[in-house]
Amino acid sequence: MQSTVYRGFRTGVPGSSAGEALHERVWICPAWIVYLHSLRHSEPADASWCRRASEPERSKMRALLLVGLAATAALRSTPAGPSSLGAGSPPDTLDGVHEATRLIRDRYTGASRSASARGNRGAGTQDRICDGGEGFLCHGGDPDRGECNANVSCHPTEEFFVEGLLEQARKYPTSGFLMGQAVYALTKFGHIAIADDLVKTCQAQEWWCEALRGYVLYFFAPIQLAEARFRSALSEAPQEVRCRWEDAFWLLGKWDQRAGGPKSLPRSREETASWDCATRLAASDTLWGWADPLFSMEGNDRWATHIARAVGLQLYEELRRSLRGSDYPQDVRDHDWAMRIRRGPWDSYERILGQSRLWTSEEAARYHFIPDVEPGDLSPPQWRLDGDIQEEGYTPDYGPLFEIPVQIARFRDADSMRVAAAGELGGD
Repeated sequence: MQSTVYRGFRTGVPGSSAGEALHERVWICPAWIVYLHSLRHSEPADASWCRRASEPERSKMRALLLVGLAATAALRSTPAGPSSLGAGSPPDTLDGVHEATRLIRDRYTGASRSASARGNRGAGTQDRICDGGEGFLCHGGDPDRGECNANVSCHPTEEFFVEGLLEQARKYPTSGFLMGQAVYALTKFGHIAIADDLVKTCQAQEWWCEALRGYVLYFFAPIQLAEARFRSALSEAPQEVRCRWEDAFWLLGKWDQRAGGPKSLPRSREETASWDCATRLAASDTLWGWADPLFSMEGNDRWATHIARAVGLQLYEELRRSLRGSDYPQDVRDHDWAMRIRRGPWDSYERILGQSRLWTSEEAARYHFIPDVEPGDLSPPQWRLDGDIQEEGYTPDYGPLFEIPVQIARFRDADSMRVAAAGELGGD
């Protein structure tokens, strides 16, 4: 009925019989307009008021209706994200959300012009960076731009895009979407100090702000500080967030992302799809304990890195939702999640003759810390430090790391047990 009313108001011509007839046919008051009229005049009103109202009163109500319809359309098209993930936006931030969405779409739809050129500043050499791909690989330092084109050496610069998102986030600090997208862009392009200042002003859901603070700390501070923020955030996060972010079954075993197509998933994730959240998290806790690279170092940097990747993936999904105007199907989102959560940032790719390039993330994923186990039987775990591109991976800041041949002996001591380990250190 709303679309009929809207069409009637636009096409009805006052003073003509056809126009008046159209107005009479469609001028039916929604309940909220009747309510506004009753408040305005401090008197009860019902739908019959519409038929008795004078033309000036009708005009005012028509204007209110059009404003209401426009606001409804804006809300429906707003990429606010699921409120349960903390990335939503209060209604008073919609102008900022729409501006951020415009900036995102300008940058990621059509690679022939730079974001600053689309900002009515004219395309020019100042808008692009040309370096033969060195240091920026094939995507100009921004893997979210998608596939790498052959022989591409020039890429749009990010200044206009980042500055625009930063302006909206500062203006609307209660918007989890705006705050998240600004942080995502700032960290992606290396503006870490600005991102750190920004997250201190975050006024969205507190657990989401904590996750963003940990995400920024991950890029420059001791990883234990980022881990503390992540654990604080997840202690208050909705259960569905914990179940997705802390799920270690995305990482088990080998997975050839080319073999199963764009909707395939690692076998361990498919086999545990029916598990409830509590079971999944309990088993994941065991796997995370085993995957800790150095027990001698405080915290678990493999877990912290996984959560940092999860936060980045959540921000990436929000960006894709902005571009598309709606979510991708769950199976497509899960495939993309698995592809990125297992090996981290896309920093390299493998050329395959006759096929599209495969992202490998060799720098971010040199070592394989998750043990080889069956999803339904977590014993006995077997470790192989050197993995390949079909396995999960992580590169610690410390290193390089080597496997050491060891022998372990266990001795009963009353009601306890003593364990002795001996390792052979070869080389110089």
